[in-house]
Amino acid sequence: MKTHNLLVLLPIAALGALLASPALAGSGLQRVEVSGRNSGPERHDVHKVCQDVESSLSHNIANVWAREQAVGEMIVHFKLDGSHISDVRTEGMSGLSYNQTRHAVQRAVYSFSCDSGEQTAQQFAFRVVIVPPQERSAELTSVALLDR
Repeated sequence: MKTHNLLVLLPIAALGALLASPALAGSGLQRVEVSGRNSGPERHDVHKVCQDVESSLSHNIANVWAREQAVGEMIVHFKLDGSHISDVRTEGMSGLSYNQTRHAVQRAVYSFSCDSGEQTAQQFAFRVVIVPPQERSAELTSVALLDR
């Protein structure tokens, strides 16, 4: 056997002996299990469990719209556990120019008055369409809430 091959095999043999040693075997390293429960598919009937959706969104977005003039759509996801809203996140209208609009929508969702009537937390999602005031008609508000 050449010296070069021996130099490669020695560290491998030493590592194998170290791993097989009783000191490392009894170090308390155990298998870890992670478990959780899926809260089910997202619901889209936000109007059914939250009463003040449009007014809350319009109120929270009005001042921000004057600064950013954000126009577009975003998907909003949140978790509702009884009447407690958590984990609000938005998709769409990305970029630094729309940060305040996204935060305004998130604040609005946290201020919703909701009650799912359920014992377990449920996931909800809805789509928000922001329309400029000059383009809306009498029956269209500046924020339209659409089921996905």
